[in-house]
Amino acid sequence: MNIIRIVASICLIVWPFPAQSTQPTAEGVWQIADDAGNPTGWFKIYMRDGVYEGQIVKIFFGRGEDAASVLCRACQGIQKDAPALGLTFIIGMKKDGLLYENGRILNPLDGHLYRARMLLNDDGTSLLVQVYLSADRLGTPRTWTRVPDGPETNQLMAMPADR
Repeated sequence: MNIIRIVASICLIVWPFPAQSTQPTAEGVWQIADDAGNPTGWFKIYMRDGVYEGQIVKIFFGRGEDAASVLCRACQGIQKDAPALGLTFIIGMKKDGLLYENGRILNPLDGHLYRARMLLNDDGTSLLVQVYLSADRLGTPRTWTRVPDGPETNQLMAMPADR
């Protein structure tokens, strides 16, 4: 009986348990706001096939606007003329610590796919998003804020249908 305890103790010392990751990820629902701080949209980021993707899940419309008027008219392929709501616009982001890179972000207004990087802050509450045109930054980085978990965000995090 003692030999079993000794072997078990050795196994626990030599065979470590997998490390628990306490580092936050970009998975979740994010909000972007206009310069006045008013929310303009919510985006869902999720991992699929080892890369991160993002989808437009809520649009805060101005007076006289509705979902039917926001289409990706300049998009190519299966997203051509697709409603902006539900559009997959972050494609192929690879995680390296808190940095997400080597992916693309689709601009639904002009249909272009831009190289992009995203940097998550240490506590996982904000995401700095920068798009690039070749080696040059395009515009100023935008800060997205995480939408707190709740019934609406949990429902939005359901995986999208396969494309």
